[in-house]
Amino acid sequence: MVIPVARATRTVATLLTNFGLNAENIFAKAPRITEVENLVTHVQFWTANLRLSAIEIFPEVLYLRPEVHSEFYNNYVKVFARADIQHTLGTCPQLLLYEWSDLQEKIEYAVNVIGAPHKQIVHSRYLLYPFLHIKTRFELVLRTGVYVKPNRRDKKRTYVMPLEKIVESSPNYILKRTRLTQMEYETFKRMMQQQDDDEQKEKKRIAKYRKQGFNEFNEYKDDNLD
Repeated sequence: MVIPVARATRTVATLLTNFGLNAENIFAKAPRITEVENLVTHVQFWTANLRLSAIEIFPEVLYLRPEVHSEFYNNYVKVFARADIQHTLGTCPQLLLYEWSDLQEKIEYAVNVIGAPHKQIVHSRYLLYPFLHIKTRFELVLRTGVYVKPNRRDKKRTYVMPLEKIVESSPNYILKRTRLTQMEYETFKRMMQQQDDDEQKEKKRIAKYRKQGFNEFNEYKDDNLD
C-alpha cells in the first residue's frame, strides 16, 4: 500500500516535532526526508548523538546510517579527546561526509606545520575548509610576517594567529592584516593554485610509475620465478 505524499509528510513532520526538531526547516533543507527507510531509527539515533542545533544546521545527516557516526568516532578518538566530538560535530556536522584521510591531512598540517594546538582545531570550523584555502591563507600570513611560528627559545619573536582567524576571516581582514592589495592577494592565490596543480600532477606521475613498475615486476615474476 502506497501512503499518500501529504499523509507521509504529516507523519514525518509529527515525528520530527516530537523529537524537538523544526520540521519546516528540515523539509526545506532535506526535501527527500520522507523517503528515508527506517526514519524513526535514524531520528532516534542522531538526536541522541548530535545536538539538535547541529541537525538543524545539517538536516541531511538524517539520511545517514548510524554506522557513519561509529566510523567517524573510531577515527576521531585516535587524535582528539572523546569529549571533544560533541563540540566538533555540534558545529561542523558536515564532517561526517568527509573522507577521514582528507581530514587527517588537514589535522597534521595544523599541528605540524602551523603549530596549532588541538583545541583550536576542535573549537573552529577549520576542518570544513578546502586544504588549498588553508595552505594559501597560512603561507600568506607567514610570508608577510603576520604569523611567526612558535619558538620555545625566543617567545618574544612568536606571534601566532588562531586557526579561526587565519582560515575563517574575510578577505578584507586578511588584506588589512597583511597590508597587501587585492591584486597582490589574487596573484598569490593563483601562484598557490599553480603550485598545488603541479604537486597533484607529480603525485599522479609517481603513482603511475609505481603501478607500472609493480606490473612489470609481476610480469617478470610470472615469466621467471615459476
